[in-house]
Amino acid sequence: MDSLVKSNRDLIKLKNGYYKYTLNATYEPAGGLAGGDVPASFQFNLPPMNSMGFSDHYNQALVKIQSVEVFNRLGVNQVWGTATGDVRVLPATFNVNIPCPNNIRIGDYTLGTLATTHRIGQSGLHAPLKRSNGAAGFFTTTTNDGLSVAQQLGSREIGLYSQTYGRQAVGGVDTTQPSTAANTTTINNAVTTISASALQENVSYTFEDNSSIFETGLLCGNPCGTTIDCNIICPFETSQTPVGLHSPTLDQEDGNTTMIRLCLEVQVLPNPTSRD
Repeated sequence: MDSLVKSNRDLIKLKNGYYKYTLNATYEPAGGLAGGDVPASFQFNLPPMNSMGFSDHYNQALVKIQSVEVFNRLGVNQVWGTATGDVRVLPATFNVNIPCPNNIRIGDYTLGTLATTHRIGQSGLHAPLKRSNGAAGFFTTTTNDGLSVAQQLGSREIGLYSQTYGRQAVGGVDTTQPSTAANTTTINNAVTTISASALQENVSYTFEDNSSIFETGLLCGNPCGTTIDCNIICPFETSQTPVGLHSPTLDQEDGNTTMIRLCLEVQVLPNPTSRD
C-alpha cells in the first residue's frame, strides 16, 4: 500500500478503488433430499461502482473473501446433502469462480492400494468452512417436550433425552447379555437405567479473514462489472459435485434451504506503465 500512496491525492484515488460487496442468496429446494434438489451455484452480478470501474486502466485487482456464512433458520443439526440424495458429514469448501492462477485447490483420493486418483483442483477463490452455531439461533413454530415456542426461539441449542433403557436381572444373571462367565455378577432384580442425550442445534458454516487485503488479497482479473458464480463442495469426495444444507430431522423445503452471506473485498490496481 505504501508504494502506491505518495500523497493525499494518491490515497483518495486508492480508496476510490476499494470495493466491498455483501452478497446474499437463498436457495429453497422443492422437497426432501431424496429428490437431489441442491443448489448447483449462486450467481451474482457485480456492478462497476463508479467511473473508475469502466476504465481500461485497471485490468487487475486484489480480491479476497472476507467472510462467508452458510445457514438456514428452520433446520437443526444441518449437514450436507448431494444431488444424488446422499448425506455428507464432511468439511466443505466455499468456492468463487473469479479467475486466479495463484490460488489452486488440489485434491488427492486413494482407494485401496490399486487405484489412485490425483486431481488438480480448480483455481479461483476458496474458503474452508468451519461448523459453528447458527446465524439466527433456534427457530420453531411448535412446542417441544413441554417447551413453548417462546422458550425455544433464539436458543443456541436444545437438549433431547432418549427414553431410558436398561437390563432386567433374573436370578442374578443379566438376560440381555450373552451367557458367559463374565456375566454372572449378581445385580438387583430391577431395571438398571441409562439415559442417552443429544443436542439439537441450529448449525451454520462460516469463514472469516480480517487481515488487510494488501496482505492476503490475491491478484485476479478485475471482477467489477462481471458475473461471478459460487458453490459449495466437499473436497474429500471424488465427485466434487455441489452440496447444500440438509436437516436430517426436517427433510423438507424449510429444513434443506441453503442461505449464504458472502463478503467480498476488491482493490483495483492500476496497470503498469512505461514509467514503472
